[in-house]
Amino acid sequence: LLIDAMTGLSAILGAQFYLRRGPHALFQKLLRDLKPVGFGHAARVTCQMAILPQLPQLAKRAWLQTNAAPVPPAMFQLGQELPAFSFQDQTLSHGGQDPLARALVTICAALRADGAHARLSLLAQTFVAELQGLQPSCRDLPPQELGATASVRSYSLVDRYVTVLAAAACLNLWWHARNAGDVEADSFVCDTHWIELVLQRLACRLTRDTPALEPDLASNLLGELLARHQRAESFDLIRRPLSGWAAEPSTSSQSRKP
Repeated sequence: LLIDAMTGLSAILGAQFYLRRGPHALFQKLLRDLKPVGFGHAARVTCQMAILPQLPQLAKRAWLQTNAAPVPPAMFQLGQELPAFSFQDQTLSHGGQDPLARALVTICAALRADGAHARLSLLAQTFVAELQGLQPSCRDLPPQELGATASVRSYSLVDRYVTVLAAAACLNLWWHARNAGDVEADSFVCDTHWIELVLQRLACRLTRDTPALEPDLASNLLGELLARHQRAESFDLIRRPLSGWAAEPSTSSQSRKP
């Protein structure tokens, strides 16, 4: 995802993306330093191989089950303090449990019942349908398709599955921020524009279609990005202040105003 994003940005910069001087000089370093991520101990295939052997058990025991334990809302609340990290709790397998996939099904049902966000509800249902389509294919994977010699088709099942999980994580984060009743919750995170855009982009990864932004989503997100650029804030859901950096000298004093 990161390499694809940086490659797309390099096309926008054109011949300037490799310059080592000037206002965009840092880009070529970021692009160069990112490429080694594509191989080694954390390479794409290595990560896929960690998930692939678990797919049959997950498909049989976890996906689309109605009796699974609910996911704690704190899992999706950005302001929650993280518990102490426990090395003893880390395992190679989750024993056929998949609370994140279950959370997707739960939120989709809640969205339908709420009825206030028809377009978002339809987008979310796309990923439940994808999980339903994945279930028989993953459940029936033979042993020879669960290791390094697996076919390309089996590895593609991992890609589809983690795309569904990404959608589940984002959708639940938006839902819980919107329903937490916290007056200090970020208005951007509670808004529907970013989550609709994210789900559209993730859906395009499943269908291999070229993403096409809805005009209202595009204008809203562009305005948000420009405002954050002026205020020196990060382009993520946490909206971190970027101390020591300002968009332009002429606007730096304005960007520091509360």
